[in-house]
Amino acid sequence: MNTNIQTRKINFVQDFLRIESEESLRHLEVALHKERLDALEKAMTKTMTDDELYSLIDRAEQNSADGKLTRADEVLKQIDR
Repeated sequence: MNTNIQTRKINFVQDFLRIESEESLRHLEVALHKERLDALEKAMTKTMTDDELYSLIDRAEQNSADGKLTRADEVLKQIDR
Protein backbone atom coordinates (compact mmCIF):
# COMPACT_ATOMS: atom_id res chain seq x y z
CA MET A 1 0.00 0.00 0.00
CA ASN A 2 1.12 3.51 -0.73
CA THR A 3 3.19 4.96 2.14
CA ASN A 4 1.31 8.25 1.83
CA ILE A 5 -1.99 6.42 2.38
CA GLN A 6 -0.54 4.58 5.39
CA THR A 7 0.61 7.89 6.88
CA ARG A 8 -2.79 9.46 6.28
CA LYS A 9 -4.52 6.50 7.92
CA ILE A 10 -2.28 6.72 10.98
CA ASN A 11 -2.89 10.46 11.24
CA PHE A 12 -6.64 9.90 10.87
CA VAL A 13 -6.68 7.28 13.62
CA GLN A 14 -4.71 9.56 15.92
CA ASP A 15 -7.16 12.39 15.27
CA PHE A 16 -10.09 10.00 15.68
CA LEU A 17 -8.85 8.91 19.10
CA ARG A 18 -8.83 12.54 20.23
CA ILE A 19 -12.53 13.05 19.45
CA GLU A 20 -14.53 14.02 22.51
CA SER A 21 -17.80 14.96 20.81
CA GLU A 22 -20.53 12.31 20.69
CA GLU A 23 -22.04 14.08 17.67
CA SER A 24 -18.73 14.10 15.77
CA LEU A 25 -18.28 10.41 16.48
CA ARG A 26 -21.81 9.68 15.27
CA HIS A 27 -21.17 11.61 12.02
CA LEU A 28 -18.02 9.58 11.35
CA GLU A 29 -19.82 6.31 12.10
CA VAL A 30 -22.58 7.23 9.65
CA ALA A 31 -20.03 8.17 6.98
CA LEU A 32 -18.13 4.91 7.47
CA HIS A 33 -21.34 2.87 7.33
CA LYS A 34 -22.38 4.63 4.11
CA GLU A 35 -18.96 4.04 2.57
CA ARG A 36 -19.17 0.32 3.40
CA LEU A 37 -22.67 0.05 1.91
CA ASP A 38 -21.58 1.88 -1.24
CA ALA A 39 -18.58 -0.44 -1.65
CA LEU A 40 -20.76 -3.50 -1.11
CA GLU A 41 -23.33 -2.27 -3.62
CA LYS A 42 -20.61 -1.59 -6.16
CA ALA A 43 -19.12 -5.06 -5.65
CA MET A 44 -22.53 -6.72 -6.00
CA THR A 45 -23.34 -4.95 -9.25
CA LYS A 46 -19.98 -5.70 -10.86
CA THR A 47 -20.46 -7.95 -13.86
CA MET A 48 -18.29 -11.04 -13.87
CA THR A 49 -16.53 -11.90 -17.11
CA ASP A 50 -16.79 -15.39 -18.55
CA ASP A 51 -13.12 -15.97 -17.71
CA GLU A 52 -13.72 -14.95 -14.07
CA LEU A 53 -16.70 -17.28 -13.84
CA TYR A 54 -14.81 -20.21 -15.36
CA SER A 55 -11.90 -19.53 -13.02
CA LEU A 56 -14.23 -19.67 -10.00
CA ILE A 57 -15.75 -22.91 -11.26
CA ASP A 58 -12.30 -24.43 -11.82
CA ARG A 59 -11.20 -23.41 -8.33
CA ALA A 60 -14.37 -24.84 -6.78
CA GLU A 61 -13.89 -28.13 -8.63
CA GLN A 62 -10.24 -28.27 -7.52
CA ASN A 63 -11.22 -27.55 -3.90
CA SER A 64 -13.76 -30.36 -4.10
CA ALA A 65 -11.18 -32.77 -5.55
CA ASP A 66 -8.70 -31.75 -2.82
CA GLY A 67 -11.28 -32.33 -0.08
CA LYS A 68 -11.25 -28.68 0.94
CA LEU A 69 -15.03 -28.43 1.22
CA THR A 70 -17.03 -28.48 4.42
CA ARG A 71 -20.52 -29.93 4.41
CA ALA A 72 -23.30 -27.53 5.39
CA ASP A 73 -24.41 -29.80 8.25
CA GLU A 74 -20.87 -29.68 9.70
CA VAL A 75 -20.87 -25.88 9.55
CA LEU A 76 -24.26 -25.79 11.30
CA LYS A 77 -22.93 -28.08 14.03
CA GLN A 78 -19.99 -25.72 14.62
CA ILE A 79 -22.33 -22.73 14.79
CA ASP A 80 -24.55 -24.45 17.36
CA ARG A 81 -21.64 -25.04 19.75
